Amino acid sequence: MVGKIWSREKIIQMIRDLYKKGEFLDMTSASRKYSTLYLASNKYFRMGWQKVVELAGIDIRDIRKQKGWSRPNIIEQLRILYQQGKSLRSYHNVRLADAARKYFGSYAKALDAAGLPYEKIGLRRPSPRESWGREKVIQTIQELHKKGEPLNQAYVTRKYPKLRGVAHFYFERSWRKAIEAAGFDYDKDIKKEYLLATVRIEKWTKDEIVNQLKLLYSEGKSLRPSLNKRLFAAAKRHFGSYEDAISATGLSYQELGIRCSKPLEKWNKKEIARELQRRFSEGMPLNAGEMRSHAKNFYDAARFYFGDYAAALKAAGIDPKSLRKARGLREWILSLTPKDMERIEEQISSLGKRKENKHEKASN
Repeated sequence: MVGKIWSREKIIQMIRDLYKKGEFLDMTSASRKYSTLYLASNKYFRMGWQKVVELAGIDIRDIRKQKGWSRPNIIEQLRILYQQGKSLRSYHNVRLADAARKYFGSYAKALDAAGLPYEKIGLRRPSPRESWGREKVIQTIQELHKKGEPLNQAYVTRKYPKLRGVAHFYFERSWRKAIEAAGFDYDKDIKKEYLLATVRIEKWTKDEIVNQLKLLYSEGKSLRPSLNKRLFAAAKRHFGSYEDAISATGLSYQELGIRCSKPLEKWNKKEIARELQRRFSEGMPLNAGEMRSHAKNFYDAARFYFGDYAAALKAAGIDPKSLRKARGLREWILSLTPKDMERIEEQISSLGKRKENKHEKASN
């Protein structure tokens, strides 16, 4: 139809001929499969596609009730398209491809049934979307659940990215809907399993930690503490520090390209709670904004070990709500007594001496 000279009469006649052949004439199919005809109708009639179809003497309700697909119809349509030299790509035949997936499981299987394998007609290998289908996604989720594997989105994205991607395609970009289609309650089953899994630090042993670190390294995965929080916490508990756990595997921070996370290594839950209590007793500002600005490493460590800063405050016996009206840094400085100033000056001078000693050792 490329280069065809159109007129109103030819457009009407073309629509009637296509209807007699049993072609789908809804707006979506027409705009994709007969784009030239569709554009010509817009140009010559200046009205919607449905009204043009009605002008051709076709009841729009009949278009919606066109004969449905079956396995023989799909095979016949594929062979007709092949004989006419037309494209058999799925995105050029959306309705046909959808029907093929419904009746054959995948578009590739429908082509095989029609005697038209991908290699013969020169198409690329089917994408995961074409070879999976909704049923296979649901079946895979159920099989993973039977094996006892976690089904929270973060775990599936990391270990089974193809499954997550295809599930998003078929279930409106929602992993929750895919889980529910597989017969599970996302909040009761999946979230509960994930929360239970995150509190199993007590069950780790030194050997298990070392083996897990070696496994992650052999699979080429990152060993950064921020990406392995459970493992980091267990390693720190059993080895004293994450760096010592890494060393027990025969590896090193430098070899793995991990920057030594001193703020995290320095703190633990007890130390964080003790430091918060000290700051609170001395009247220092503890609201999140001040801590982010003036004690970021400590603030980050508190969030890492307690999940959020408010939980760290509660663990220290401090009500987070009481800090909303707390004084800022300026008010705190103005309220300092001479004794407080002397103590702060002593701390600053001792820090200065430590730095000087470090520089002298480095130069020697």
